[in-house]
Amino acid sequence: MRNSTSMAIDHSLAEDLCRLLTVFYSCNQARLDARRGRLLEYVLWHCTPQHRTWVVQDKRYRCFIENAQGARIGQTDHDFDIGVLGTDFFEGYECKANVSNFLKPGREEARAQTLGCPKGVGSFPAK
Repeated sequence: MRNSTSMAIDHSLAEDLCRLLTVFYSCNQARLDARRGRLLEYVLWHCTPQHRTWVVQDKRYRCFIENAQGARIGQTDHDFDIGVLGTDFFEGYECKANVSNFLKPGREEARAQTLGCPKGVGSFPAK
C-alpha cells in the first residue's frame, strides 16, 4: 500500500486541529452534547443545499412549514434544525450529533413526535 500525497496534511495544521479538538471536548457531557449539535448544524448550514447548483431563495435555522393560510403543517410542534427553500426544491434537516441518545429506550414518545412530521420551514412564505 502506498501513501497518497493528495491526502497529506501539513504537520502544523494537524497539531492545530488536535489543540482545537482538545479544547472542544474539554467540558462536561451536557455542554459537549450542545457543542456537537451546534457544530453539526454549522457544518450542514455551509454544505447545503445538497446540489450546489440549485438556487436558494431562503435558508433558516429552527423553521417549520406553513400552508397558504399561514397555518403550520405537521402533526407535532417540532421543527427542522435547518431548512433550505429553492425555486424547485425544499430540504429540511434534523441534526443528531449522537443518534444513540435519540434511539435509547424510554424515548419512544419524543422520537415519534420528532419523526411524525417536523413542522419544518414555517416561516417561509407560502406560494
